[in-house]
Amino acid sequence: MSENAVKIVRLLAGIAVSIAVLLVLDLLPWKISTAQYSSAQLYFGLAATAAISMFAAAIAGAIVARSNFVGPAVILAIGVWYLAASFLEAVSRAYDLDNLVPYLVANVGGLTLTIGGAVIGALIGRRIYTPNEDNASNAA
Repeated sequence: MSENAVKIVRLLAGIAVSIAVLLVLDLLPWKISTAQYSSAQLYFGLAATAAISMFAAAIAGAIVARSNFVGPAVILAIGVWYLAASFLEAVSRAYDLDNLVPYLVANVGGLTLTIGGAVIGALIGRRIYTPNEDNASNAA
C-alpha cells in the first residue's frame, strides 16, 4: 500500500473512532436535572458536556489518524450540531412552531464551545502521537 493510501485509511479510521467515542459517551448517563439549575446554567452545562465529548472524540481520532485531525474534528462537530438542529426542526414542525431560527442562533455559543473542544482535542491528540523532537535529537 502506498504512503498516501495508508494516510487515508488512518484518517478514515480516526473518523470512525471519533464517531464511536461520541456514541459511547452518548450512552453514558450524563443526566442533568432541570429542576436544580437555571436555564443559563443548564444551557452552559449541556454545551460544556458537548465540548468535553468532542474533545475526547478528537483526541482519540487524532491518535488513530496520526495526522492533522483539526479539519475532520471541526467537520464532525458541525455535523453533530447539524443533526441535532435537523432533529429539532423536525420536532418543531410536528408542533407547528414556525420559527426555529432564534433557537439556532441561541445555540451558536454551544456550537462554538463544541468546535473549541474539537480543535483543542485534535491538537492535543496530535501532540500525543508526535514524537518529541527534543528527546529524539538528545538521544542521537
